[in-house]
Amino acid sequence: TLHGDLSRQRSFPRRALESNCELYKGASGKELAGADLLHKQAWVDFISTLFHHMPASFGWGDEAALFLHVINGTMLLHCEDRSMLRLCLVTLLDAVRKFTNLFPVHGYKHVMPTLLRTYSSHSSYDYVLKRSEER
Repeated sequence: TLHGDLSRQRSFPRRALESNCELYKGASGKELAGADLLHKQAWVDFISTLFHHMPASFGWGDEAALFLHVINGTMLLHCEDRSMLRLCLVTLLDAVRKFTNLFPVHGYKHVMPTLLRTYSSHSSYDYVLKRSEER
């Protein structure tokens, strides 16, 4: 299955928040944070491409939660980066629009808590507010 194949990849983020933020504080903290950002961006881009090429009537199993956890974790960790926030929001919104068979049933429980947590945690950050309220 797709879930099993992706889970076996060494670089696949197995948990939603698979980052040690303590490493970002040292002398090479910015470089490590940048590498983590690029790693997560590559996976969100990959998932976005998968979503784009999947049929709208795709029979979802465990894959939906797996993909959405990666996107949600990336958004929570890197929402201060405008390009990452935009990429995560666009990927989530495209998935909600396309997979109408998944989200009305139980897909929103994977999306809304992250959107609300990001919105409430960064309510002083105008870009997050503007993009969250726009959609």
